[in-house]
Amino acid sequence: METFLIATAGLVALIVSYMLPVKFRFSIALVLSVLQLYIFPVGDFYISMAFAASLSLWPEALKEAKTLFSKKIFTAAIILLLTHIVSILWSPDPRMGLRTIVYILPFFFIACASFSIAKKDSGFVYNTLYATCLLMSIEAVLVIIFRISPTLELSYLSSNLAGLFSGPNVIENLMNGAEANNVFDPDKAGGFFVNGNTASTYLGMGSFTAYMVSKVKKSRILLLTSATLWLAVFFTGSKSGAMLALCLPTIAIVQSKYFQFNSQSKSAILRIFILLLPLIVFSVTQLISLFAVDSTFATNSMDTASTRFEIWNYAASAFFGSPIFGQGFGGWQIGYGAYAASIGIPTSFPPHNTLIYLWSQSGLLAAILGIAFIYYVMRLSYQLIKSKDQDSKLLGTALGLVSGWLFIHGMGENIGLFGEPHQQPLVATLIGLAFASRIKNKL
Repeated sequence: METFLIATAGLVALIVSYMLPVKFRFSIALVLSVLQLYIFPVGDFYISMAFAASLSLWPEALKEAKTLFSKKIFTAAIILLLTHIVSILWSPDPRMGLRTIVYILPFFFIACASFSIAKKDSGFVYNTLYATCLLMSIEAVLVIIFRISPTLELSYLSSNLAGLFSGPNVIENLMNGAEANNVFDPDKAGGFFVNGNTASTYLGMGSFTAYMVSKVKKSRILLLTSATLWLAVFFTGSKSGAMLALCLPTIAIVQSKYFQFNSQSKSAILRIFILLLPLIVFSVTQLISLFAVDSTFATNSMDTASTRFEIWNYAASAFFGSPIFGQGFGGWQIGYGAYAASIGIPTSFPPHNTLIYLWSQSGLLAAILGIAFIYYVMRLSYQLIKSKDQDSKLLGTALGLVSGWLFIHGMGENIGLFGEPHQQPLVATLIGLAFASRIKNKL
């Protein structure tokens, strides 16, 4: 009976996808990505309204496949998806593989829908991002409140609301101890997230997106929203998040100034930087050493790094055991669990690195494709930044900052190459918008 109901619901969704306008389906998918709203039980887990709405965009993926899927970003992503499918053959937990594959699909659907709409009406995509960023203010406020009052955060996690916004299975596993996470740490806060580091990435991505849209739409309200989202990053308690919140905007400012110089000046600046690089590295190292002596922040950062190195030590030894095919889906959980138990560290930790997890799940080719995807996204950002069109420059900068935060933070966390369900729609929308901008401005 349950299978029949799921099949019927799927058939209805296919029909509705054709009946409803793409702008409506796209706006629902993007705006609801903030709240998720897990209300659809499928077997023993739930899917969110945001996820269901994103799947309704499949007609746009078919429509734009010929244009977009020939782009190197999507070529790398599609081959990675196929690699995941094949690796199920040697996976200890095929169900984990199927879930991973299914949750990658919204990236393609949302990117294609964003591209399809933006070719004719980019203003609508910007307006939808505007509404999405405003709604993200709820996440920022919750993070700030929960950091100030951990008791209030615990009350939220113990309520029925938490399952609606964070997923019933996630909350159940968190509360019964089946899965460890850092939201119970009084120095962390996640809002809708059960991990402060993941929350910091989402807030940072939202802050940069909001800033870009505020400049395009000339909105002071959204500029204030951008500042609020950025400030909330520091309340998550994520050390790497705090550093990225400071470093990435600085890099963007330096880069924008650099592009204003002529070719000779750029070459001179580059030569001076290379000559001074050893001195800069030495000075920063010394400052960190001095700062670390009495700094709780630095001490905690080193403790976190130490744990990561223990995890990656297992990854290194496991890699030489099966470099080409990896461990398959679920293989990491089996092998790492035994290793962690032998040295007395938590046995439930994932790899805390996007590329390591790609290798573990689907082999060396998956990791190489992950690197290619990162490269092509950042190259697209760079191409837009060099444009003479001001909106394209802003879009390229936003794409570089948003995807850059996701990729960099992913090297020490478990958010995945495309981001988790909140983050993925932002990246996909900006990529679709970026390709539409390239066509319009003939870049």
